[in-house]
Amino acid sequence: MDPNTAQIAQMVKKLLIVPDKLLTAQLSLRPLSHGDPLSADGELAHAITDACDLMHSALADVVEVARNLTQLPGVDEGGAGFHRVGVDSYYRDAP
Repeated sequence: MDPNTAQIAQMVKKLLIVPDKLLTAQLSLRPLSHGDPLSADGELAHAITDACDLMHSALADVVEVARNLTQLPGVDEGGAGFHRVGVDSYYRDAP
């Protein structure tokens, strides 16, 4: 197996987990969107925190794979109009 094929196979495995992470985050937040009260404020905060962590992880995986794909030999990122932005740059410390 050529080195690019092995790298791509690893990236595909990482991407296949992304939908599961996003679905789990959605299922955690769904009761909130339907107005279903959770038993305690702590439970509400925990559900939101867990969902945000899953979404951050999923986005980080996608960004990592996209960057790795552009670094494979034979991929010309100059003509594709790539603009690299780190996932963490979207997060700001709360005041």
